[in-house]
Amino acid sequence: MIQKLNDIHFTSNLHFRNKEVSIERGFANVDVMEDSIINQWNKQVKPDDTVYILGGFCSIVKGSLQSYMNLVYELNGQKHFVLSSEEAIDTFNQMMSDKNLGIESVSQYKEIMFLKQKVVLMHYPMLEWPGMSGIRGSVHLHGGKLNSLVDIKRINVSYDQEMKLYTAEDIFHKITRK
Repeated sequence: MIQKLNDIHFTSNLHFRNKEVSIERGFANVDVMEDSIINQWNKQVKPDDTVYILGGFCSIVKGSLQSYMNLVYELNGQKHFVLSSEEAIDTFNQMMSDKNLGIESVSQYKEIMFLKQKVVLMHYPMLEWPGMSGIRGSVHLHGGKLNSLVDIKRINVSYDQEMKLYTAEDIFHKITRK
């Protein structure tokens, strides 16, 4: 099935279960922040959409496997996790066995294509990445706190940037406006 650009989504640094982040974002508490993000996510993302989560998904909590599973189950879409070094890859690999969660892949680095454009996905921003040079040089999407540099096609998709999930169309417009 060929997806439309609005059916492919990117985000990072959601920081579910993180009390300090909920306060920094101006929410009354973690539950209010989580409800807000989940509602926004499910309004934007349809069950068959593709979502790339580039790290910073959830703070570690006791009984984290079941806690992660409950949270992931609430979120629409076919999910691809590109983890930060702080996230336990074993936890996410264990969750992949439950097909109801919609987890398609778990990695720490991923390359994809859309509109004949190579896109390099990683939680951390890179100064250089595979295929970045040339007229149709690849795009690098990342999380973290480093600002976007659209002039070199490095784009921060952290939830903290605009408090939203980015679509492939958003990314395409950013790189064609330069």
